Amino acid sequence: MCLGQINPSEPITRVIFYHRHFDATDAKVKFGAFLPPAKSHGSSIPADQRTTSICRVKGLGEEEIWVKADRIAGTRPPPRARADLPARAVTEIGLQIDVGTGQTRHAEIVGWESESHILEMAGKLALAATLVLR
Repeated sequence: MCLGQINPSEPITRVIFYHRHFDATDAKVKFGAFLPPAKSHGSSIPADQRTTSICRVKGLGEEEIWVKADRIAGTRPPPRARADLPARAVTEIGLQIDVGTGQTRHAEIVGWESESHILEMAGKLALAATLVLR
């Protein structure tokens, strides 16, 4: 399946593994859900090279999305929730979505500039997202 480039209205989701990244009572995603990892294999990653993984979910039903989320989990805890949003929520705040070859549903949010920029943009993404509990 080739999904190609992403359309601004295309739905994307960020799989959430930890309760600290959402508030079920208020049905809100917290900014931490969108923070890109600061380290990889024990080494620090410069802010402008960090990425946040997302999944392209256009055409998938709820059950199919959760099956994908379980695959993404790997050795992590099972997914607790998702943060659903349209791709435009990423691009309208100045970040980009790298779809790689467009051959899979995996994509990455890129364009983070600095530590303060990361916190600000992650907060904006959290506000734009809809929490979907498992």
